[in-house]
Amino acid sequence: MATWEQLRSYINSHYHVFYVTQFGQLAMSFDLGNGRSQKVLVYQSIDGTNGKEWAKIESAVGHIDEVDLGRLFEAIRYQVVGGLAKNDDYVTVRHSIPLADMSVDEFEEPLAAVVETADHLEQLTSPVDRN
Repeated sequence: MATWEQLRSYINSHYHVFYVTQFGQLAMSFDLGNGRSQKVLVYQSIDGTNGKEWAKIESAVGHIDEVDLGRLFEAIRYQVVGGLAKNDDYVTVRHSIPLADMSVDEFEEPLAAVVETADHLEQLTSPVDRN
């Protein structure tokens, strides 16, 4: 895959996209079993310094007023994929991938890791499963 359009086509053919935001973000939901699920956004980002295309994968951990931020920052340091961000009123796990020369594995593995990491952190730091 080399472009956002190619990745978007791949996602649409391999996953159920339940919503596309007004900004073109693809929203998916993953059933994790035991009554837990995790919503994920995948969207295009253009690097402001060099114009290169990136894909961002983002999933909410919890509402900023409800998560234990100290525990969250401590827990994220042990994760291989993802960094913390704030999206509206939610703390999220976010990972970015350069699209040029990206293979399917280079999307699938970080996607799975973001889903698992966000759910794990949510269980550690938030009172409810919001996704």
